[in-house]
Amino acid sequence: MMFRNIDTRLIIESDDGNLFYPVVIDFNYVDQYPFNVGIANIEILTNPASGTADYISPARFDNPVRLQANVTYSTEEKPVWIDFFEGLIQDISTAYGRDNVTMLMCKGHSNEAVYTLIRSNESYSSASTGSILNDVVTDYLSRVTPGTFETGTTLTDYNIKKDQKYVSDVIQEIERLEGYDYRFYTETSYTSAGLLDTVTANWSEFSSTATEQYKVIEGTPRLISADFKSGGDAVYNFAVIYGQQTTPQKVGSASDATSINNYDSRYYITSSTGLTTDQLCSDIAAAIVSKYSEPLVTGRVQILFTPEAKPGDYVYCKVPSLEVNGKSIDGNYRVVRVQHSGSAEGITTTLDLESLFIDPVDILTDLAVNSRISLQNFII
Repeated sequence: MMFRNIDTRLIIESDDGNLFYPVVIDFNYVDQYPFNVGIANIEILTNPASGTADYISPARFDNPVRLQANVTYSTEEKPVWIDFFEGLIQDISTAYGRDNVTMLMCKGHSNEAVYTLIRSNESYSSASTGSILNDVVTDYLSRVTPGTFETGTTLTDYNIKKDQKYVSDVIQEIERLEGYDYRFYTETSYTSAGLLDTVTANWSEFSSTATEQYKVIEGTPRLISADFKSGGDAVYNFAVIYGQQTTPQKVGSASDATSINNYDSRYYITSSTGLTTDQLCSDIAAAIVSKYSEPLVTGRVQILFTPEAKPGDYVYCKVPSLEVNGKSIDGNYRVVRVQHSGSAEGITTTLDLESLFIDPVDILTDLAVNSRISLQNFII
């Protein structure tokens, strides 16, 4: 039997800058893609004795928290704590009975980006993305005038103006227009005393290389259960996209010869007046064909607790006992949802693999839509 020891702990930063380590009873953390703020429900033991390390009274709304894990494979191995959830407390509830417990509902730091900065020295770097994303960012920036955050910190990359647009809307539109190949995420840094210092927003393109951090292989201790299925209702191997109605009208198309040979021609034809060039129409047609030319295979696997797993991972799966479309499960799959669950019975991680069906209409979000910009806040 392989030795594998797992320890988890929660760190709460109180209003007065102290750190507390309450006893964790159980937790459930879900993060998914496209843009969706990660939420962690954490149940802790309420300790009524103040002055102890696990005293819970200092927990308040908006206090920073860190849910950490330490996985060791040898009794000689030095403990290394890694963060698998970082965010802020949003709701606190307590219960009295056999045990005094406190439930914390926490949201990831990306939630805070929708409203304001967490720390005055927080930085938001410019996006490093594809051509369509750059066009969209430029389009949005042209509507944003210089300004300052409520903290008084002047931005160098992006500025804020009230009554404009939520960053979540921007993120969701950019994800659609990029064919869901980029992910928004936040990175944190802490002071030498372990206090939250900065939270930086970033974009990254999904890797086309499978991660080496973990694999899902039948017969190994990591895999607990697996369920895969295939759906072919939305197979499109020939797309024609019409754009702006000029003379001649902007248009672009793309096709997949192999898919057409296997399934005959399955067309997707639509128009969007916000597409102002033939190249843009062709790019979006190619994005649709690349994602819908074959039946979509989706899966859900439960594995041993894997804190490093995150949405957007490309992970190798080999489950010979399962067969879909005449082939056994053996290949790389994109992770679109991660759930970490822990209790006295153990800790597991559940991965949804390419289980998010994205309608082609999402990819065709109109670039010229301006009506949703009013009466909202644009923070990026």
